[in-house]
Amino acid sequence: MLWLLLVIVPLAAAQTFPKRQQYSIPTRVFPGMQQFPSRDEFYALDAEFDGDIIVPEDERYPNESRVYNVRCQAMPEVIFKVGSISDVQKVLLFAKKFNLLVTILSSGHSFTGRSTHDGSIQIDLREMKGRKINLNSDRNAAGEITVETGNRWLEVYNAVDQIVTQDEVGNPVRRVMVGGSAHTVAMGGYTMGGGHSPISRSLGLCVDNLLEATIILDYDIGSEVIRFVIQQLAKLSPNWGGYFLFSGGQLIPGVKGSLTIALNHFGSDDDQSNVAALLNHNGTGNQFSMTDVRFDTFLGYENEALDPPVTNSYLFGTFIQPDIANNATQLDELVKLFRTMVTSDPAPDSVYGCTGILIGGKMRDVPDGETPINPSFRSGLMAMGCGLSWMPHQSHSDEFYINHALLMRDRLAPLGEGTYYNEAAEDLDDWKTAYWGKGDNYNRLLEAKRKWDPDNFLWCRNCVGSDDVQ
Repeated sequence: MLWLLLVIVPLAAAQTFPKRQQYSIPTRVFPGMQQFPSRDEFYALDAEFDGDIIVPEDERYPNESRVYNVRCQAMPEVIFKVGSISDVQKVLLFAKKFNLLVTILSSGHSFTGRSTHDGSIQIDLREMKGRKINLNSDRNAAGEITVETGNRWLEVYNAVDQIVTQDEVGNPVRRVMVGGSAHTVAMGGYTMGGGHSPISRSLGLCVDNLLEATIILDYDIGSEVIRFVIQQLAKLSPNWGGYFLFSGGQLIPGVKGSLTIALNHFGSDDDQSNVAALLNHNGTGNQFSMTDVRFDTFLGYENEALDPPVTNSYLFGTFIQPDIANNATQLDELVKLFRTMVTSDPAPDSVYGCTGILIGGKMRDVPDGETPINPSFRSGLMAMGCGLSWMPHQSHSDEFYINHALLMRDRLAPLGEGTYYNEAAEDLDDWKTAYWGKGDNYNRLLEAKRKWDPDNFLWCRNCVGSDDVQ
């Protein structure tokens, strides 16, 4: 006799992931289309160039086309390494003539890949490194600096650090510029996103210190030169600034997950009466170590702030508001989120991490509407930027990791308001309000966009006017 034994096993429900944002790119002429210009037409433009032209068959192309977040690596059809304003004008007019997709790269640090696109004509600003310092400014007593957008922050910090003057009694006076900690980030995109800094609580955002910007009007709009205020170090307020770093990895042997808190204090030792108590606070009894490090200059601090040469990540973030300190439910949810990140890596080759930049302070002195910055950016306690990083070319697809990062994005979003343009999730259905707030900021930006770029020729994903495509 044959017996048939049936065993019924309940199957776990398949995990549901958030949907990715749908978007459309404008109608453009791409390689392979009949209307796309020939190599000879590109080389004819190169003959009129101050800079250089790089195509895929050029041995320099792999290095020149590389971006910081390798997940967003693309293949522009032609890279124009511009050397002057005239070069930028010529490329824009050429691209407009043939209706080509233009991408603009200052340093390639866009985490969402805005600075590159397959088949695009890429304007590479990295060779435009002009700098000019004016200590006799009638707009700012400490002086001003004009920089082209190919400059990277460490290059500018080194230049500013060379300026040492004396006050009325002969004491040395140094200056500092409000900029980012990432050494290899350039001016353009950083500033257009507002630009938070380790010294923003004392001196405001980078955009708050912007005096003027030169734009190219021969065709539409393209940022080329940006002028900033230079502030005296002597004017820095004694506010605390700083950041924390959360890692789901194993920074301490045998311990998975850690939180590093870095507090920056600008000013003399005389106004640090609470420093010792703060540094020695260990309410939970699990403090691993504490270090008091002092720097004579901002450059000294920046020289220690090292970043990896590349990343392979999906980012998401929000602005944590001060009232979370009195909201036990939200605080508990934030702690639970960090714990989940420690215990729920999607795969052994991936790790979650967060950076929380302390904001507020001087940033709040600028009235809403004076800049297009999201008001939640100015009112916030912390600009929380998180991400999932993984090794490329593993057994799992990028979509596998991104799906898990989206789950964490959706858990973090209700704990804050808005998100930082420069470190935002790639997939945001509410990107207009997330970036610029619920007021009139976006509409004012769109009005300016339509004035200077009436054909909406310059386009990037989740940028002003990007959903108005044909």
